[in-house]
Amino acid sequence: MLEGVMWLFINLVLPVIAPILGMWLEIVSARNIRDDAERLDALRRRRIVMLFKDGQLGWVGLLMCFAAVSDTLDGIRKHGLPNWAPVVFVALLGLVYTSGYFATKGAVDTADALDGFAWRTFAKDYPTAFYTIIFTVFSAALFGYVHFWAQ
Repeated sequence: MLEGVMWLFINLVLPVIAPILGMWLEIVSARNIRDDAERLDALRRRRIVMLFKDGQLGWVGLLMCFAAVSDTLDGIRKHGLPNWAPVVFVALLGLVYTSGYFATKGAVDTADALDGFAWRTFAKDYPTAFYTIIFTVFSAALFGYVHFWAQ
């Protein structure tokens, strides 16, 4: 039980949460800047949305897909080919394509960081980030399912 919880934390939670915690430390350190204009500029550049506005989570989703392929192959060697394996491989191929596409699209077409942030307009303001979040969640769910099946 504890081993499974640790696997979930290390492989699914930590890759997403660690950069957010790092950015939070940057935000806290920026508050120590004495000059008001310089501090406001530093805080504007250190917003959490800067971590994923250009699809950076797509790389995390892509790596989770590759790890899921590895776990699936290990599980097939151990348990044999399950009936659902073709569906999983098609889903993984789709997730590899979409995660990779949006991650590279974000690298080429960067989004402006808007001063006002609202969740209700997030999908419209940051479409690349929105889709990479969705595909990363799907990749994480598939990776977790395949990993625990392969055990």
